[in-house]
Amino acid sequence: LNRCKISGYSSDKVKEGASFFIISFREDLCQCEDCLDLYKSHSISFITDPDDSLFSYEEAAAKKREEEEKALEKTIENLPHQAKCNVARAIGSLRTTITDLFKKMSEEGTNGAIDKDKIKQAFQDLAAENNLNPDLFDNIGKR
Repeated sequence: LNRCKISGYSSDKVKEGASFFIISFREDLCQCEDCLDLYKSHSISFITDPDDSLFSYEEAAAKKREEEEKALEKTIENLPHQAKCNVARAIGSLRTTITDLFKKMSEEGTNGAIDKDKIKQAFQDLAAENNLNPDLFDNIGKR
């Protein structure tokens, strides 16, 4: 029998504002049928899901990132030597472009505000320096 942990609780005790919870708070939530219906009616039924924590999202993202890095490493491993050199050169150019962008922003005193136009200009400069088609980076930031 799944009895309610909070029967008789009054919502007038609820305070407005931010809330911080201990990691195991989900274990303490009532999961009786009435409370589950209440969570659902407020569109927060996810609150009882232990896999919905920030830690779970971070863990999943780290795993995905690791898988992507392994796939990239495998792809690069299979490239011919000249192609590997080209990839390394491109990464260096990209790093320099981004570093130069931040230096320029710092010198202009823009407090780190980088807008779409500044990024687009940086990539157009990168394309020009490397004799690339300037339209190559047109889809950056579009989804």
